[in-house]
Amino acid sequence: MNFLNISITKKISFFILMLCIISISGMMISLVIVDNIQGRTHIVNQIGSIRMLIYKSISPAENKIFSENVSIIKSRLNDPKIKEYMIESGLNREHNELINFFHTKIESGNINSIKLNAEEFVEKTNILIDKVEQNTENNIKSLENIQKCFTVLVIIFGIYAVSNLYSRLFKPWMALIDISRSIKSGDFSKRFIVQKNKDEMNELGDSINLMSDSLKETYVNLENIVYQKTEALNQKNKYLDFLYRACKKFNNEKYSCDMLAPLTQELIELTGIHKVTILIKDYQESDNTQIFDFGALNRPIFCKNLSCNLCFDDGKTFIENLSEFNINLKDSSNDYGEIIISKNSKHSLNIENEQLIIAFSELLTQSLSTFYKVQQDQQILILKERNTIARELHDSIAQSLSCLKIKLSILQMDLSSLNNEQISIIGEMREEVNVAYCQLRELLTTFRLKLDGLGFLPALENTVKEYNKKIGTKINFSYEIPANTISIHHSIHLIQIIRELLNNVYKHAKASNVTLDLSMKENEVSLFIFDNGCGFSISQENSRYGLKIIGDRAQSLSGKWDILSSPGKGTEFYLTFPIYSRV
Repeated sequence: MNFLNISITKKISFFILMLCIISISGMMISLVIVDNIQGRTHIVNQIGSIRMLIYKSISPAENKIFSENVSIIKSRLNDPKIKEYMIESGLNREHNELINFFHTKIESGNINSIKLNAEEFVEKTNILIDKVEQNTENNIKSLENIQKCFTVLVIIFGIYAVSNLYSRLFKPWMALIDISRSIKSGDFSKRFIVQKNKDEMNELGDSINLMSDSLKETYVNLENIVYQKTEALNQKNKYLDFLYRACKKFNNEKYSCDMLAPLTQELIELTGIHKVTILIKDYQESDNTQIFDFGALNRPIFCKNLSCNLCFDDGKTFIENLSEFNINLKDSSNDYGEIIISKNSKHSLNIENEQLIIAFSELLTQSLSTFYKVQQDQQILILKERNTIARELHDSIAQSLSCLKIKLSILQMDLSSLNNEQISIIGEMREEVNVAYCQLRELLTTFRLKLDGLGFLPALENTVKEYNKKIGTKINFSYEIPANTISIHHSIHLIQIIRELLNNVYKHAKASNVTLDLSMKENEVSLFIFDNGCGFSISQENSRYGLKIIGDRAQSLSGKWDILSSPGKGTEFYLTFPIYSRV
């Protein structure tokens, strides 16, 4: 088994067991040596007592117990423990020599021979004691060396155990704690370096690496979810803000490129569509359509304002395959037009973008519905006021003029009592009353004029048809006014000016060629009426009233007008007035 792959718990158990074995071995060896040393002390004491007994034996005081002392010395020399020790210590020869010397010189002799040989015996005894003590000292040194060896062994093994545990347990443990703190603070970049050895710390480190990866993935996923939710909320806030500003503009401003261009450009940026075309039908019920085209590469053909660049972007990337879908601008009562959305056919709109476009269309529809209703209400109000004025004129001035005509007729029936001057004055009065009555009838006709439905163009076309029959020739009629340009205020005055002029052609001109042209250039509407009739003198008294009415209406339009005519050369009429803001 590879030692590197042993588990840390087994290693710790092994280190503890080895330390215990080393310690116990050292203690056991020490106990054996100590016990041996303690036995040697007894031996030294025994041999030392033999030396003492020799000295007692040669002492005069001990002569009586000489034989007893010799017996004691003999028994101690032949002590089995001493013999065993001498054999174990390698002192058997010296011990036998001492025993032989004792038997030959001491035990077999008398007191005198003992005295003669006592010194030699004691010397041999001392030699044996010295050797025993030397052997004891050697054993003590051996014990000391053994203790040192075991101490060094314990230290070396302890150092190895600590270093091994440090590299395999403590250091990885500190690394794991550091990684756990980093994970706690949201930093998943730190990694545990897995070693080749397979132990608990490496398995734990590998598990923490996997856990860190899993937490990082979860954390990143949560961050992505939070980011996506935040982006979605921000996008919805942008949508709501855009719709709020669009609603505000629709309700407070009239439809124009200046108003719609920023909104449609922002709609293009928010949804990723390519182009927006808004078609608004003419509320005056003409066949013309007001077109707003935003996001194109080039200026639209119908755009005549060369100083304006709001509706196109010549730096935009050309996309060959565009798909279109239409959104109708209509409600339950009216159809106001449509929005044409052009997008890259390779990309589809998400639900949020589709809902934004639909909401934008609904806001535009609501605004158009409100505008149409306001225009209709204004027209009805104006017509009611004009009918009221016409009725009042008819009931007051017209009745008075009729009464005056009757009285003048009665006076003219009896001219016998009047002189020539009075008759002339009465004739002039009747002529003036007739002129006033005719002018009043024209005025009443003007005030009672009705526009068919809501449209200026249908009313104008009916007027042209009416005077085609009256004049007996077809009027060359041209209408080139963009949709939603002529307001109710403009339409009333224009219809009345045109009727006044065509009525003059019908009554006085005897023309075979009549031209009526309405056109617009930039922000000015132009009216041109021409007839090749007999013409008239502008300075004539009977012409001033009609021209004054036309001049008053032109002034109401804030316009400039001019009339060119002379007897036999026909008549030309010019009128221009500004359109400050299109609908």
